[in-house]
Amino acid sequence: MSATATPTRRKAEHPPTVPATPVTVPAPVEAKVEQPAPAVEQPKPEPTEEQKTEMRAAKALEAQSDLKRLADQISGQNVHIGKILSQAVDHAVMCGKYLDQARETFDEYTADELGTTWDDWVTALDMTVQTAGRYRRISRREADWKAAKFVPQSIEKAAE
Repeated sequence: MSATATPTRRKAEHPPTVPATPVTVPAPVEAKVEQPAPAVEQPKPEPTEEQKTEMRAAKALEAQSDLKRLADQISGQNVHIGKILSQAVDHAVMCGKYLDQARETFDEYTADELGTTWDDWVTALDMTVQTAGRYRRISRREADWKAAKFVPQSIEKAAE
């Protein structure tokens, strides 16, 4: 025998073989769950007059709170509208002053010399001749409003 021994090999262990025929697994059976019958609502007892009065008072307090919130919102919007209208009138005054300057130029020259008429020139500004006249009237009345400490609340009122 030789000095070096050859290790002996063991047979590899294999897992047991599975049969080749398919195995059928039965489908799960759904359990029928019975739904409980809907609960029959019992009529609620009619509130007493005292309870009705208390509920109405609680609703009135909620309504007062809602009205206070709405009043604050309305007041804020009204102030904002007043500022915007005042700015609109200020812009109408400036527009009227510029239109007055332009009209003076048109009065100084003929349509042939300028190549257009006042009406055509104003219309080219995407403005009607009537609106231009309204702005010019507003600009002429500005001094009266300032003297009376009156701010018109609309362009229409300012042009009156």
